[in-house]
Amino acid sequence: MLEISIIGHVGRDAVLKNKNGQDFVAFSIAHTDRQKVDTDTGEELRKEKTYWVSVTTRQLNLAEFIKKGTQLF
Repeated sequence: MLEISIIGHVGRDAVLKNKNGQDFVAFSIAHTDRQKVDTDTGEELRKEKTYWVSVTTRQLNLAEFIKKGTQLF
């Protein structure tokens, strides 16, 4: 099993879904990686890259707390 930790902001309110008779909660989290200094040259620069992660969980009670813009870990 793969386990990761993500810190970011929720991209949209969580939604309850049902597939094959199984209920689950789905939402997405955005994580922005910011780089201020080039590690090779030491030159100052400003780079940003945003990664979107789709999340599904069977913990249905969390749906009411997961709202757009909320920061999650």
